[in-house]
Amino acid sequence: IAALLRGLTASPLWRGGWNSAALHYAVWEPLVAVGIIMASLALARRGYRRDVPWVKRAASASYAAFVVHAPVGVACSWLVRDWSTSFLLRFVLAAGYSCILSFVLGDALTRFVSGRRASRPQAVPA
Repeated sequence: IAALLRGLTASPLWRGGWNSAALHYAVWEPLVAVGIIMASLALARRGYRRDVPWVKRAASASYAAFVVHAPVGVACSWLVRDWSTSFLLRFVLAAGYSCILSFVLGDALTRFVSGRRASRPQAVPA
């Protein structure tokens, strides 16, 4: 696999620009992602038939977690950059912490926004 990757990346097609390799990669990656997401959803539907409180809470915070995940991921990777451990361990720790922290912040943002909406005065019809 390493030899194949070395051969592909040494090719002039991988130096950028509009070419067939860039097109194939641009199409291949989202299709694989959709396949993984669909398989995950199918497995989750099969396994979780009951309501779980932490899953409902995470589901309500998922969009906010998506919004904040990029800066949180950068911050977590920045915090572990100087650790004298293996790259794989630093990656796993930074990814795990950024995922958890993104959902914690997403939950806090969701609760804050929903609390502000509840206390907002309603307009009186004329």
